[in-house]
Amino acid sequence: MTTGNKLSASLCAIATVAACAVGATENDAPYFDAANFASRIVCPVRVAVGFSDTTCPPCAVYAAYNEIKAKDKAIGNGLGMTHSCRQQFYAKFGNWVRKEH
Repeated sequence: MTTGNKLSASLCAIATVAACAVGATENDAPYFDAANFASRIVCPVRVAVGFSDTTCPPCAVYAAYNEIKAKDKAIGNGLGMTHSCRQQFYAKFGNWVRKEH
């Protein structure tokens, strides 16, 4: 039995575990937003946001960042940066990790 393009749980149960896990992950992933879990972060954290990122748009990254409860947090803005991290962030955040932690 299918519902739209999704396999029902009974069909998933007879599929291999690996295939079922991949399928479930692909089906469920769009319903999870990091902003819903960010408030649980209490350790020091650094976040990089690419202003040209279409995978994790800046508004979604900032929504998550604003929910982080850690006292020691910072965000680095990458103008023109896509869903990759520029070397400057690795250097800056790497220095923070080595210096502070």
